[in-house]
Amino acid sequence: MALNIGRVLLGGLIAGVVRLVGGVLVRKLIVFPLFLEELQRNHPSMATVLEAPSTRVQMVVLNLLMGITTMYVYAAMRLRFESRLATVGAASTAVWFIASLNWGITAAMGLFSWPHMIVDALTSLVVVGVATYLGSSVYKEADDARKQIHSVAPVAGA
Repeated sequence: MALNIGRVLLGGLIAGVVRLVGGVLVRKLIVFPLFLEELQRNHPSMATVLEAPSTRVQMVVLNLLMGITTMYVYAAMRLRFESRLATVGAASTAVWFIASLNWGITAAMGLFSWPHMIVDALTSLVVVGVATYLGSSVYKEADDARKQIHSVAPVAGA
């Protein structure tokens, strides 16, 4: 059963934009004041890099790619769950967990503190969940795909 790649890309772009906008709002309101103070204290040269246009372009591209990846995971899981909401929960939690572990590496290296990473991870869970939910609203698998997976007869002798 093939995934609907066009819908994965469309939903992924929607999820990526929501991740980007939601992430900016959450970080500006909650995380960034802590983050900027910590960054200026521990790594002053890095603060100027964050304001560079090339960094901003990279962040946009990375958020769009994360949105597409999230929707790919959603689409791969969709046939195995009964409801869209259950699939959104599973897919967004899986992607969020992997991304949070990756950001944990920066705390392990001493670039950021663990309390900062924990606050960022918890706030991003909400953003990723909303992004996945909105991106999933445009995803539709092939009409017969769900029927096939739920109507498979058990294998004899199993």
